[in-house]
Amino acid sequence: MSRRLSSFIFNLFPIRQNRVCFVSYSGQGFGDNPKYIALEMLKHKEFELVWLYDSNNNIDFSEFPKDIKLIKLNSLLGLYYMSTCHVLISNMRLSFWKKGFKKKKQQIYIQTWHGSFSFKKIEADALNLSKGYVKSAKNDSKNIDYLSSGSKWAENALFKGSFWYAGKYFRGGNPRNDVLFKNPKDIKKKIVSKYKLSPGVKIAMYAPTFRKSHDQSVYQIDYAGLKKALQKKFRGEWIIFSRLHPNMIKEKNIIPNYEWLFDVSKYPDMQELLCVSDLLITDYSSSIFDFLITKRPGFIFALDKKRYEAERGFKIPLEGTPFPIAYNNKKLIDNITQFDSKKYLRAVEKFLKDRGVYDKGDASKKLVELIIKVSRSKESTCN
Repeated sequence: MSRRLSSFIFNLFPIRQNRVCFVSYSGQGFGDNPKYIALEMLKHKEFELVWLYDSNNNIDFSEFPKDIKLIKLNSLLGLYYMSTCHVLISNMRLSFWKKGFKKKKQQIYIQTWHGSFSFKKIEADALNLSKGYVKSAKNDSKNIDYLSSGSKWAENALFKGSFWYAGKYFRGGNPRNDVLFKNPKDIKKKIVSKYKLSPGVKIAMYAPTFRKSHDQSVYQIDYAGLKKALQKKFRGEWIIFSRLHPNMIKEKNIIPNYEWLFDVSKYPDMQELLCVSDLLITDYSSSIFDFLITKRPGFIFALDKKRYEAERGFKIPLEGTPFPIAYNNKKLIDNITQFDSKKYLRAVEKFLKDRGVYDKGDASKKLVELIIKVSRSKESTCN
């Protein structure tokens, strides 16, 4: 049976008014905005929650609550659930648009995306996008009922000009960031147990983004020098987490072998790692803007800034952020040992205010309230 024929058949099935489908990073594990929306929806017993996963990914199914149904994304059954759910939630573009799946008028599609801020240019602003991707992305935007926004800046600078979108917004913050407002005690306990850490240890995380060239030289951070500087400046016992971008996980020899250095690239939830990290270092990853909410120290370490800017381009210049910038290891160490916490905190608070950040720790609750309201208004039109 062809994909288009099966899609046509499945579209004949009626919508289940209580069914909600989630897709995160095209079928990866339990994480990002969809995770926190799902956890909030579990409080409402009337919903049937379905998580669509890609069987090609190494999914840790133990992370999922038992009340969430797990279905393979790229399957006929996955297509059936997408065709019959009342609400569809994704944090990335949906590939099913070009495989025959068509959203029904009664269905509600909520696109949460995966970041309210971005160093990198995205979508229409990005270079060298394929015609196929552009066509699929435009179709995706056309089908969105609500695009989740974490800030005024995201709407005006990120989505309005580059997302091919002119529809409605959910202006309540990023659901995935709710956890950053909570006491991380239980999460810290879980991570300490998983990696066999000392309970009172301090954690610095290095989380760079990927390069299309897969050039490993841009990740040559001086871990030993970094650890020494952290202990000198902030005292206490420090260990380092290194988290590679999902596109780089299979790369070899990027992370050296030290007993105090932990590869957390496959940990399913980046927000939990941010929640327990005392300090974050990245190059151009938008994760540092989420971390900004904690007001803990964040640093930029960018060995290839000129080349990256020429190849990808910046939506936010590095210099336009509160983060101390280093283009080599010596400067990174200097930035840490000379870190001025009061100056940094003032810059962070100004950045959050100037960009109109919506995050207050209740985004998941507000979005689920919106889903319930909109769902009930469409119930009478469902077959």
